[in-house]
Amino acid sequence: MSNLTRIKNNQVTNSTLVASAKLVPGSITGGLFSDPISYSGNMTIVGNLTVQGTTTVVDTTNTLIADPVLVLSRGETGAPSNDSGILVERGSSDNAAFLWDETNDRFQAITTVADGSSGGSVTVADFSDIKMRDAILTGGDIISTATTVNVFNTTATTVNFAGAATTTEIGATTGNTIINNNLIVDLDINTTAATVNLANANTTTINFGSAATTLNIGNAAGNVVIAGDLQISGNTLYSSSGSAVATLSNADLTVHGNLTVQGFTTSIGSQDLVVEDSIINLHTSPNLAALVADDGRDVGIKFHYYKSSDKNAFLGWSNSSSELEYFVDATESAGGVISGTYGNIKASVFRSIATTGTAPMIVASTTQVTNLNSDFAGTLINGTSNVDIATANGNVTVAVGGVANIATFTASSAVVNSSGVNTEFIVYANSSVTANPIIYTSPSSAKVGILTSTPNANATVHINSTDSMIIPTGTTAQRPSGASLAAGMVRFNTSTGFMEFYSGGAWESTSGSFTVINYNNFAGDGSTVAFTMTGSSTTAATLVSINGVLQQPSTAYSVSGTGLTFTEAPLSGDDIDVRLLTTTTTVTSLAEGDSSLVLSDSGTGTVTFTLDGTARWLTTGNIIRPNANNTISLGTASFQWADVNAVAININGVPAASTDDATALAIALG
Repeated sequence: MSNLTRIKNNQVTNSTLVASAKLVPGSITGGLFSDPISYSGNMTIVGNLTVQGTTTVVDTTNTLIADPVLVLSRGETGAPSNDSGILVERGSSDNAAFLWDETNDRFQAITTVADGSSGGSVTVADFSDIKMRDAILTGGDIISTATTVNVFNTTATTVNFAGAATTTEIGATTGNTIINNNLIVDLDINTTAATVNLANANTTTINFGSAATTLNIGNAAGNVVIAGDLQISGNTLYSSSGSAVATLSNADLTVHGNLTVQGFTTSIGSQDLVVEDSIINLHTSPNLAALVADDGRDVGIKFHYYKSSDKNAFLGWSNSSSELEYFVDATESAGGVISGTYGNIKASVFRSIATTGTAPMIVASTTQVTNLNSDFAGTLINGTSNVDIATANGNVTVAVGGVANIATFTASSAVVNSSGVNTEFIVYANSSVTANPIIYTSPSSAKVGILTSTPNANATVHINSTDSMIIPTGTTAQRPSGASLAAGMVRFNTSTGFMEFYSGGAWESTSGSFTVINYNNFAGDGSTVAFTMTGSSTTAATLVSINGVLQQPSTAYSVSGTGLTFTEAPLSGDDIDVRLLTTTTTVTSLAEGDSSLVLSDSGTGTVTFTLDGTARWLTTGNIIRPNANNTISLGTASFQWADVNAVAININGVPAASTDDATALAIALG
């Protein structure tokens, strides 16, 4: 009997409830114990102990564990995401931890404000020192993120470093190696770098090769680049072949051959730069070789100007959009990509040509073009169709194929197809709804389609959607009123929670459904599981209780049509109470109601009693009357009134009797 729940009066008394008499051994689950559980004695668990909560607290003084291996982050599956290790609480100071950093895949000795209660990622407050004798590495690197690293302190007088290494690399390929004392080298100093800096900017005097009888600098086929001034005692600089490569005269420098600058920056301080070449090549490979890869950089000219602060303008080729762009306030990223605010271009004639197939598109203007403002007047030609754009007096008129007023835009209105041309009007959104425009008007009829290009011929507005439409919504006090009311108005009334419409004389609500509860009662006999109800219902719409205890649907019982079926037979003497919930628009009867039926009208109108679709009786105030003259009878030949009690009866306003017995009434009526 695990599915039905029942409690009878004879099961609860003032005496002690003995668990062994009422409970089955092993039937109490952990959720029935008090929370938290406190046990003052010793506890020995012979089997396994599984804790499924989020926190396990051990407050013992000494913790003894026989397991030689402790497993942390047990149950982690898939890609690991949690830091794991040992954390030590240190009172008012930051806690210390030795843990595996899952983000960087390494062990770390740190201090942290974390207390281990949240798990997951442990935030590092600082790193801690580790003291040991020897550190033996079987492979890998020794890496420090500090800007200054002391490998050996002042007590180390002799340092043996990389004694067995055949090649020793010191410093990064782009970094500096500083030696504070003299550097004595017995053999050659060789480098494989393309550029070598022998002295930095702090070296003002360089003594180089002072005892050499022959000094070779550079390669015979290469170039020697001198960043500073080159002082020559004579007037001419010659190549190794004996030909003049440069002439110095009156501080001028004339280069007879090609000039190649391989540094990162070339600065020209002249006021006037004259270039005889008709084409300037930007962003090329050496010697104008073809580019072999896309480096993602924009190409163009960057201008510097001052407007409240130093600013840049840029005119050039956008690598991402493959378009020529002009920025009035430009920013260059580290990768050579330009972004910023687009600027205006002022010209007497602006012409752009784009080709789609074989049809050219030309935009021409005889005045200034500034975002198509009031100064613009031009013609857009696309194939054989002309589109005129004019902004005289601040208005824009669009004409197609010689037909005017396809679209007219003014400062206060936008008119489409005012000339009544037999054409479609379509408004699209993004590419996902290109087949179903947001707004569509049929060229042959006054039909509007929303999310459809084929509106139904019998619908003025056709919305092709499966979700919903929000109509005007408001309280009863916010209803439209006044002379502008028209029949057919529809809105949602938030005060009543129903749709309502204006019938031409008043606002009418669409409400009209009622919830009716049908009652059934059965008695259990210990074997019957199926019972027949007086009405059809479902499991979700049926409430069942046994001895006053509400049963769980689907688990204890199910309902299909008029059939009620229990998963276990109720015991003999069980009281089964069944309540069926149904919704209807017409109330045909009231069960277990009050001793009277009250119809109330809070207003001053008339209550109409309708039968078979015809109004039979009307009540107004304290008057009950038929709906028309001579159409209502009191009683029949076989079903007559036995007694009629009245204090006074008026027939056409004339008192006919003043007694309350039927005889006097019959005489008065006769």
